[in-house]
Amino acid sequence: MGIGVLISTLDDLCTPPSVAELLHVSRPTIYAALRRQRGLEHLRTPGGQIRIRRRDVLAYCHGAGLPVPAGLVPRPPDVVVVHPDGARRDRITQALEPTCRVHGHEDAVDGLIALGRIRPPLAIISQQLGQDMVKRIGRGLHESPQQEYVALLVLTPKGPLQWTEACVPKPLCLAEPNAEGAQGLAEIVEKLLGLA
Repeated sequence: MGIGVLISTLDDLCTPPSVAELLHVSRPTIYAALRRQRGLEHLRTPGGQIRIRRRDVLAYCHGAGLPVPAGLVPRPPDVVVVHPDGARRDRITQALEPTCRVHGHEDAVDGLIALGRIRPPLAIISQQLGQDMVKRIGRGLHESPQQEYVALLVLTPKGPLQWTEACVPKPLCLAEPNAEGAQGLAEIVEKLLGLA
C-alpha cells in the first residue's frame, strides 16, 4: 500500500506558456519577464528549452506585487481521522491542520464513507473503535481498487495491533497521542506524506 503521488511540489517545472496561462497573462509578457534582469528566474534543459520552477513563479508574483494564483500553491493533502474520543480527535486535528486538510469522524461508518468520497492518501484510525472494526477498515482499503493507495495508521492504546495475513499489508501502529504527543504524530504524518 503506497501513498502514491500526493501533490505537486514547488520544484515542479513549468513551460513559459503554462506560466502565462497560470498567471492569466500573454506569452510575450512571460518571455519579457524571462529576459529582464531580476525578472522571472528560469532553467534551460540540455536541449535548450526554458523551464520555470513553481517556486520561482511564486517569488516573481511576490516581487512584482501580483496576486498568487490559486493553482500555483499545492493544496494540502486530505487526511481522514476516525476516533471515537472527541477530545483526542480534536487534538490530532489541531496538530495536523497546519499542513493537512483533516476530516474527523467519530463513527466508523461515517469514516468509511469519507474514505470512499475523499480518497485521501492517509487514514488515521483509533483502535478504540474495536480491533475487529479496524481490521475491517484495513481489509476494505486493501481490497478496493480505488482505495489501495491509502496508507493506514492505527492508534493503539496499548501494545501492537494483532494483524493477520488476511489483513495485509500491515498498518503503521502508533501509541495514542497524549496532549504533547499530538505534535509528534503530526511530524510522522508530514514525513509519511512527504511534506517534511
